[in-house]
Amino acid sequence: MNPTQPHFIIEDGPERGRELVVPPEGARIGRAVENDISIADAAMSRFQCRVYFRDGFLHVMDLGSTNETMVNDQPVSDQALRHGDQIWIGDSLLRVVKDGLGENRPPVEQALNPEEPSPIVFQPEADGPGPLPDPVPVPPPEPAPKVVPTPESLLPEGELDLGLGKRQAGGDGDGAETAPAKTNYVLITLVTILVVFLVGLVYLMLTPQGSGGNNAALTVNERNLAVNLERVRAGEGNIYRFAVRIQPDGSVYAEVHDLVNEHNIIREHQASEESFDRFTQQILDRREGFSRLRQEYEGVAVDVHEATEITLLTGADIRTVRVSNHVEPPAFEGVKDQIIAWVENELNLDNLSRSPQELRALADRAWQNAQRLYNERDVKNENLWQATQQLREMIWLVDTLEPKPEYYRQALALRDQWREELELRVRNMRFEAAREYQVGNLNRALEIYRRILATFPEQSSTLYQQTFTNIIQLEQELRRR
Repeated sequence: MNPTQPHFIIEDGPERGRELVVPPEGARIGRAVENDISIADAAMSRFQCRVYFRDGFLHVMDLGSTNETMVNDQPVSDQALRHGDQIWIGDSLLRVVKDGLGENRPPVEQALNPEEPSPIVFQPEADGPGPLPDPVPVPPPEPAPKVVPTPESLLPEGELDLGLGKRQAGGDGDGAETAPAKTNYVLITLVTILVVFLVGLVYLMLTPQGSGGNNAALTVNERNLAVNLERVRAGEGNIYRFAVRIQPDGSVYAEVHDLVNEHNIIREHQASEESFDRFTQQILDRREGFSRLRQEYEGVAVDVHEATEITLLTGADIRTVRVSNHVEPPAFEGVKDQIIAWVENELNLDNLSRSPQELRALADRAWQNAQRLYNERDVKNENLWQATQQLREMIWLVDTLEPKPEYYRQALALRDQWREELELRVRNMRFEAAREYQVGNLNRALEIYRRILATFPEQSSTLYQQTFTNIIQLEQELRRR
């Protein structure tokens, strides 16, 4: 593949005209500098989406972003891409100019094979154990033949007659049959006790055993989703464990233990209703493939033992799949990646894959950039806002590190101080724009409002939204004149 040949071109947004090349192993895209492809778009999530190749063709997977990933104006969770597709992420519009790992298919082949690329299917290897295909559904067994009740006279002496519809000899001695006997209440009682016992057993299995424990409990909810995931990797001098429990109300509990990188993290979080609903739909879209998997895929550990177990509870349906020292089936891997990406975004755990040395180096650079931008806050409109963003980035980078850098406490104080200074500057500019409008200087007011957006390009902010509305109203008023 020609490394200079781009897969995407940014047609609109802050970095319009930039070309993006996706490496063979795929790339993560977002506004955070830790991404494989970082785009300076304030409206984009820190970790927006992942682009990767399957069957040689390009795909995009949303990573639980706040504003979703749109392909041809439709929100997607995991979508195959074709030449010419348009992708909206934040305020940036990306167009696919190359949709494959190799060269694009010739037009004749596209006409003969217009369908989407087939999903990956693991076939067993001839020379040893390997991935096996998903099991073929087994047809239900034939119904058992109807059994005719044994006549009363054939019952062994002393056997209990349960009286379930068996016709008994009449008491008049003529051998005539009477109506069915009354239902045996002893049997009903026994069956009721058995049902209550089973329901209680299931409840105990699904109920949390104390708050913050290692047991990832699931609560049955007909409308929402519950998830339990645990990953363990042991070997090469390290022990790593990542466990997460997601409840139907959107609460998240996570534990991360990493011996080498000195991570020992326990966090709880309540996801927003919008974010959790989007995550639920993404998992439900993958549920069918996940439900067809075997319960266990077991291989042989060579140097490192690695195992992942996922339990999905949707309504009354519960499914657990475990993969240990084995290539992950695509349906399993897709669910795993979606869960981990969403949890990492919600709990700010994206930096766990980096070493402490790398995190400290990135944090040092962000701290230096923040100070430089603040000192140059009057040179360029957006510098003060960018300085606050660099501080947030630095704090996030060292969030899981112990001990924290010496400048950490100072950064926490400056983050709030600089933010207040920024908002005060914007409010003063809004006051100035309103005054110009009152005296009839509409063009001057419009100019100030536009400068506000350049100073504070944070679209989720109320100040930004109010200012944007003012600009639209002023432009309409000027056109009417």
